[in-house]
Amino acid sequence: MAAITLLSALGLSAGLSAAAGGGLRALLARRGAEDSARYDTGSPLHGLAAALPYAGLGHTAFAASQDQGNFGELLTLAATAARGWRSINGKVGGPQGIDGVFVRDGADGLDAVLIETKTGSSAYAEKSMSDAKLLADLDRLYLVEGDAARRAVYAAIAEGLTTAAPRVAKELWRHGLHTGRTQATRLGRDGEKLGRGRLMDLTALMEALYAGLAEFDREGRYLAAR
Repeated sequence: MAAITLLSALGLSAGLSAAAGGGLRALLARRGAEDSARYDTGSPLHGLAAALPYAGLGHTAFAASQDQGNFGELLTLAATAARGWRSINGKVGGPQGIDGVFVRDGADGLDAVLIETKTGSSAYAEKSMSDAKLLADLDRLYLVEGDAARRAVYAAIAEGLTTAAPRVAKELWRHGLHTGRTQATRLGRDGEKLGRGRLMDLTALMEALYAGLAEFDREGRYLAAR
């Protein structure tokens, strides 16, 4: 009799658990449907650009025009690093010199690209990227550099520039912070533009870099509040 009572009790407990489980599943299903209705966009989202359009960065996003220019140079550093280039110092005794000197291993040795960065509508002077000016900069870098390996790199870049070797290139990068796009244009011996260049979409990088810098610039010394 005790065994029958125990089995009956177990059966009743299982039945109550099943009923409770069914009720819980029904409740969760109903809430899920309510949530779906609450967050329904009304139409499917086609593409990230449509869902989260790029807000753009203008001069008002920075405390000063110099800060905007510095942001542009950081953007060039990040974009080239993402493509496997390493940055080495291009300036001697302050801001004068080469905006960016980038190197990486190539098929026949060291490849290098010298980049002048312009942000927004800032003016570009061709002579700043002429071979004569860059060779003088490389000479100064070679003389002040204390590390023999880095001196050898500067010497190799200067040789490639002098002989117009394909492994050494010169480019002008103009960042359109309001559009999220950057135009990279090859430069000739006198710093003149060669063709229209190529257009790069750096929207995600611009947003990420600005957001990251904002975490450090809590007092708003360089970036304006957005």
